[in-house]
Amino acid sequence: MPKPYKILTYLSIVFLIIYAACYFYIDIPITLYVHKHLQDSFIVTLSKSITIPALYLKGLGIFLFFTCLAWRLLSKKSFSMLLSAEFTGASIVLTTFIITVLKHLLGRYRPPMFLSQDLYGFSGLTSVKMQCSSPSGHSGMMFALMISLCFIVKNTLLRTLFILIAIGFALARVVVLKHYLGDVIFGAYLAFSICFLLKNTYYKQLFQQQGTKS
Repeated sequence: MPKPYKILTYLSIVFLIIYAACYFYIDIPITLYVHKHLQDSFIVTLSKSITIPALYLKGLGIFLFFTCLAWRLLSKKSFSMLLSAEFTGASIVLTTFIITVLKHLLGRYRPPMFLSQDLYGFSGLTSVKMQCSSPSGHSGMMFALMISLCFIVKNTLLRTLFILIAIGFALARVVVLKHYLGDVIFGAYLAFSICFLLKNTYYKQLFQQQGTKS
């Protein structure tokens, strides 16, 4: 098995263990704590203020991917900056698509459904928004954006900043009771997996060229 697929296999096993632990032991206690102790706090106000509408993140991904792809195909030229922007767009678009499909297939109840109706778990195939909690779309798209930038940018400080932004954004979704902790971890896992696969398959040549230059 090629090394990238081995890495993803091990990562997937770790993710499944963490997601199961969240589902059975962690998600409900955190949700109850946030609901009882943080709803009138500055943390919630801050979390609401940093939430970016999903449409903006989707729009960014679609714009970057299709604009850069069309430019590359029509001009028949591919330079590093153009491919990097296309890679970021592709990461967001593919992450968004896969998360949207999984949301509706799994049908996990959102935290407010547990708090108001004691509904927890998965309902299966659904189109109801309040039953589309897992994986977190906002978290997945933000992690796709930031992780793709981490693969492109070589500066360690910037990479650290990108990851911290993504983590803070994801945790904000838990604080405002839009998702459980397991949901945002699921979104982050999918985003990393998709970025990693794109980097090592379709955009492999781009990163090989960058490695040669460095």
